[in-house]
Amino acid sequence: MHWLALLGAIAFEIIGTLSLKATDGFRRVGPTLVVLVGYGLSFWLLSVALRGIEVGVAYAIWSAVGTTVIAAFGILAWGESVTTLKVVSLGLVVAGVLATTMGSLGTAMNSLATSYCRDFHFRWFKTPESDGARVRLIKLATVGFTLVLILVGLATAFVKAHNPSLSIIGIILGSFGYTYGSLLGVFMVALFTRNRGSETGNPIAMAAGIIAVAILSNLPNDLWKMIAGSVLYEHPGWLPVIEFPWRIMAGTLVTVAIALCFKTPCRTPQDTRLTLD
Repeated sequence: MHWLALLGAIAFEIIGTLSLKATDGFRRVGPTLVVLVGYGLSFWLLSVALRGIEVGVAYAIWSAVGTTVIAAFGILAWGESVTTLKVVSLGLVVAGVLATTMGSLGTAMNSLATSYCRDFHFRWFKTPESDGARVRLIKLATVGFTLVLILVGLATAFVKAHNPSLSIIGIILGSFGYTYGSLLGVFMVALFTRNRGSETGNPIAMAAGIIAVAILSNLPNDLWKMIAGSVLYEHPGWLPVIEFPWRIMAGTLVTVAIALCFKTPCRTPQDTRLTLD
């Protein structure tokens, strides 16, 4: 939950900073409101993240990732200059983030595995009776999530090798833009409501958010063009094609709207005892 809040703080900080260029010195109302709301939500989510993450680690990741993403977006989307000093500086920023977070990476993986076991595996499958068996299962889950990260890295390298014109940063930003809005939407529903969202509705809402962003960003045509060399369908002229900063917002709005349609089921005394145990 705390790491998800940190990612949300980074996302809104990026949206607010990228919108500064469109404010025209805060003379345009719309972009100015986006900046104020973006920074406000970013600092609020950062404060939530600090409840479970060390302030040095959280602030280093928040500031460094935001700086790197914004600089990369400026180069890729706005055609800003690429100088040796800029590349070296961004490299040092990334190196500093890696050095700062290396000690907490194993902790984060263990937390992810523990959350999976407690919230999913132990609930839907038989819970091991001994502590040793539960610890072994959590260790296996940690190894599993680590392998997933390795596979994602290998898949990214494969795509880059077969498409040299693609940028690694572009791939990372693209994946982040397509998926994070749905995660942030479910997080906000859980944070701001008490009786909305369910185990059935949340996956549906997340899938709808990802699909909506894919359609609004013309992803099916881009993928089909990469595979077959032609477009899959004619994108409607009235439907906008959104870029990275707006993909997270669109995915969040769609996910929240659909998740709110599902009511949280009432918890029984037995469910409460299982949660406490």
